[in-house]
Amino acid sequence: MWQRYNQTSKIFEKSVDNGVTWAPLPLNASIITEGTIPNVAYTNQQNVFTQIQTISIAGASSKINFIDNARPDNLKRWDIGSIQSGYFMFSTMNDDGTLKKSCFYLDVNGGAYVAGNLQVDNSIYTKNGYAIYPGRVDVSDGYIQTSFYLATHNTYGLYSNTGLYLGGSLWLGSNIYSGGSIYPGRSDSPGTQQSAWFLASHGSYGLITNTGLFVTGQIWERNRATAIGEWIPFIPTHYDQNGVNNVTPLSSDCGYALVGNICFWKMHFNVQVNVAGVSIIYATIPVNSGAHPSMAGLCQVYSADRGWIQGWSVVDAYNRIAFSPDTGFWAAGAAWVNHASGWFFIG
Repeated sequence: MWQRYNQTSKIFEKSVDNGVTWAPLPLNASIITEGTIPNVAYTNQQNVFTQIQTISIAGASSKINFIDNARPDNLKRWDIGSIQSGYFMFSTMNDDGTLKKSCFYLDVNGGAYVAGNLQVDNSIYTKNGYAIYPGRVDVSDGYIQTSFYLATHNTYGLYSNTGLYLGGSLWLGSNIYSGGSIYPGRSDSPGTQQSAWFLASHGSYGLITNTGLFVTGQIWERNRATAIGEWIPFIPTHYDQNGVNNVTPLSSDCGYALVGNICFWKMHFNVQVNVAGVSIIYATIPVNSGAHPSMAGLCQVYSADRGWIQGWSVVDAYNRIAFSPDTGFWAAGAAWVNHASGWFFIG
């Protein structure tokens, strides 16, 4: 092999045919002592860069092209590099070198921009008191807003500086706290927003509303297992005016209901009076009548000797209701109290 130094190109050349044809020697730092390397793409596929490399182009974009020829047309080329406007950009390109999509880019101030969807397989954190400013769905694509944000708060958890609209349902694992009132939507006009009727709390009354309240279900009072106004069935115990069990119960349909400090009662029963001279048939009720017996009320009763006659009832202070014929005594034999009712204050 022959070699020579080319004065024009300033590189060494080789010849394997005694100088008939000449070709440059492979580039090697040991033989390049002066001049410049021609602007020819380096094709050595085994090259490994072991030092910092720099691409420096003044006044223009600098980029690296990646081409995967196994990909379909216009889906095989990526460009990575900086552009004159101050961004470092990842772009997909058409085969002719025209821009297809600016997928992701960074600006010199640390901002990052994603043109498509962003999938995160772990958590997203904002630091140093910064918040997330979601885009707006009521304006055109690409709109950036810097007014409404989401953030976290040590007391409230998720925090927004503006209203929150949910297109679906809201499930809560704990409590709701409001610094103002709650204005429920209207069930008779779905989707309607109203600002007149509200629910709020009150230091004395608890829950307060400035309008009527319609409840399709039941309402419970504190420390009571049965809803307001619901009839509670019970079976009374019977005895006479002397406290003697001279009255044998046969059948009954009795109940009571509580509303605040008032007990409403209803009684319909059939008993057997075992002896003559019974003036009162008592029926106990499982509510404390205390010191507030009610006034006498009229009712229809049945005595074995007179049939159906007028009777009366009164609640005494011993959790019992007394029933008597309007005059005289109960005759020995069957006796009825026919759907009597009344009320008394709970003691």
